[in-house]
Amino acid sequence: MTNYRPSRALPGRWTGSPFADLARPTNLLRWKAEGEQFFAARALGARGIYKLTVEQLPDPGWEWMVWLSERVSRHGVAESATTAMAKAESGLSELDC
Repeated sequence: MTNYRPSRALPGRWTGSPFADLARPTNLLRWKAEGEQFFAARALGARGIYKLTVEQLPDPGWEWMVWLSERVSRHGVAESATTAMAKAESGLSELDC
């Protein structure tokens, strides 16, 4: 079993991995539940610390948002909390290029 770890010589790269030539994904911290209707996470990216939220809407659905500082950068609606979290993470990867 190989241990993959960030490279100290090349920040943003993985060593010991078949994917060592690919850029390291944005560092997403774990999702935290605040009740049953709101989830939040933070991620350290190349441009700073991003905030991700997923919140249940009054109608069926979940709203997701990703932003850097006070400006909403990406947002949308999904059918479930899990799908909304995945879409928020996808939006994050698009923003932090």
